[in-house]
Amino acid sequence: MAPPIVYTERAAGGERLTGLRLIGEQDEERWSAPEDTDAADAVEHAAAWLADRLSRPSLGIGLLCIDPRGAACGWVDAPGSSPALARA
Repeated sequence: MAPPIVYTERAAGGERLTGLRLIGEQDEERWSAPEDTDAADAVEHAAAWLADRLSRPSLGIGLLCIDPRGAACGWVDAPGSSPALARA
């Protein structure tokens, strides 16, 4: 039996965890953060939910996927091209 996949779902910009999907070989479970939960509490609730699911049987996590829609990406422009600046 292969360890399950955990897929995270985040609000735009990645600022808040909104859900988890635990995907096993034959089933899938989903956790959603309550609407009124702040970002830190959502992570605590998600961790407790996931720990409970992974303790039966104790398989660990096979793969952790972080959703790309919740990411915040942008270009960075450096004020120069010196090697010291690039290393920083």
